[in-house]
Amino acid sequence: FEFVSSDNRYSVLRIGFQRIWRPESCVHKMEALEPVVPDCISGGHERRRCALCGYEETVQFPASGHCDEDLDGICDICYQEIDDAAVPQTGIYREGDIQIRNIGGRQYRFRCIDEDYSDDRENLGYGALFLCETVIRSDIVSDQQSVRKWKFGMDNNYKTSDVRTWLQKNTDASMREVSFVYTGVNTAYQGRTRVGEYEQFTFDDLEGYEKPFQMMEDQMFIFSLEEAVKYRDVLWKFDGSSQNNPQSQYSPYSKGYYLRTPQYEGEDNFQYGKGIYVVDLANGSLHPVEVSDTSIGIRPAYVIARR
Repeated sequence: FEFVSSDNRYSVLRIGFQRIWRPESCVHKMEALEPVVPDCISGGHERRRCALCGYEETVQFPASGHCDEDLDGICDICYQEIDDAAVPQTGIYREGDIQIRNIGGRQYRFRCIDEDYSDDRENLGYGALFLCETVIRSDIVSDQQSVRKWKFGMDNNYKTSDVRTWLQKNTDASMREVSFVYTGVNTAYQGRTRVGEYEQFTFDDLEGYEKPFQMMEDQMFIFSLEEAVKYRDVLWKFDGSSQNNPQSQYSPYSKGYYLRTPQYEGEDNFQYGKGIYVVDLANGSLHPVEVSDTSIGIRPAYVIARR
């Protein structure tokens, strides 16, 4: 509208703004469409659409596996006779496929980043590797009475670490189709990548030293430094982003996430020390921290083998 004051004419305009969300920068408000509920043997899936940007994806829910708490041979869920030889059905997985897994009573998204995973012993063509889309914060162990934070462990031996113990205790028991893969740590490292290089780092900045052979297998695990180098393109990408977005995960309890590789501390020292490598979310580098650091989270992964 217009008005006149002191012989001057003024116009007042109303200007409106509407934000246009783009998938690569959207915070995503996902709505579930066409759910197919999983059962004991067959997995389910669900199509989801973002109400803000229109981005769509399909997430997979693994089969739960039978439950027989009273040991009568009949499943407590589907009431069918349990065949010990039967395992939940698996499919063919492609890069970008998304699964939902329960860890510690919470749901987490995992994305397939490699259809042809090989472990650190070069067992080739093992299966599909899924990596968590978020960082699990160190205060996940808190309760309603107090804030509690984990540390890596007493030393940098992943086999006896607090984070491995937590993963083993809190991984959903229904992961029957998930493979046990070799996770032994046979190399320690010195050095660090440069600040701000992110995935553009050179491996020359890191020097490896062989350690005695370690036998260890896990279903749910965290990356080694070698795996971090191999999958460097996704280390700072989260929630399906095509661009680095570490700020989406950064907090006082997740300034980075642990790798299972120890820092080498010299020939004269005992093989397990106090330095453990991390992916740093704040400065875009790989470097060791003290195992007592309580500001570091974890980013778990798992493998589903071909059958």
